[in-house]
Amino acid sequence: MFVTNAFALSTIIEKHKHKFYNKDGISMGKGSRARHEREEAEALLNPGTNKKPHLVRNIILTVIGVLLAALVLFGVLYSTGTIQRYMTAMQVGDQKINTIEYSYYYSQIRQNYLNQYGSYLSQMGMDTTNIDSQKYSDKLTFGEMFRKQTESQLSDTYALYSEAMKKNYKMSDDAQAKLKTTLGNLKTSAEEQKTTELALLRSVVSAPITVKDYNAILTRAALASDYYNSEIAKDSYTDEELKSYYNENTDQFDSVDYRLFQVFFESSDDKDATAKNKE
Repeated sequence: MFVTNAFALSTIIEKHKHKFYNKDGISMGKGSRARHEREEAEALLNPGTNKKPHLVRNIILTVIGVLLAALVLFGVLYSTGTIQRYMTAMQVGDQKINTIEYSYYYSQIRQNYLNQYGSYLSQMGMDTTNIDSQKYSDKLTFGEMFRKQTESQLSDTYALYSEAMKKNYKMSDDAQAKLKTTLGNLKTSAEEQKTTELALLRSVVSAPITVKDYNAILTRAALASDYYNSEIAKDSYTDEELKSYYNENTDQFDSVDYRLFQVFFESSDDKDATAKNKE
């Protein structure tokens, strides 16, 4: 009988133990027990109340974490040019041209133009560091003009390259030697400027181009040029035929497009005349 009562008593104590002790096993006072009982009662009446805020917070934190990870991944892929290699800037036939190659051609055309006309444009008061958005003509900005030339050059290059590939054309030894020299010049220039080939490339091309991209672009252009010179230009007119045609059509060739700028200034004679009139 005593054993049975003792067992029943221990069972009751164990069942209600949490009402008198906290989670660390320390005895709670009357106030703590009352607060604990209220919390239990609220939990029983509203079983989802305490869990919902934690669930929402966890979902929000998870979404934020995923977005941050996606942004970091996008930044890495963009800075290395991975994304741009799969972005099509234009298409010639069935050949897709990515933004890196397009940017390379654009940068070269832009730089060649500035090398030729930059000092002249500066004398006219034009800011050549921000030339792309400035007016080239009534209808075009310089940037639009550069893009037109870029697309024209890429169209010609890829048309010739595609034709050469279809005919299994092999680049001549002379063209291969010139290409090797051109590719080697990048390393030489980088060493002279005490920088890396990659850093030098990215200083002149407004895209995350790599040395591998550069080699592929120049190889494609060299093959197209060599194919044109070997297979197409050989069937062109002779110098005598071209000279004869020119002499017969001089009106079509002896012309030039020009832009006229009117500049006003005061000469020394004008100053003397103004001074005499005042007297």
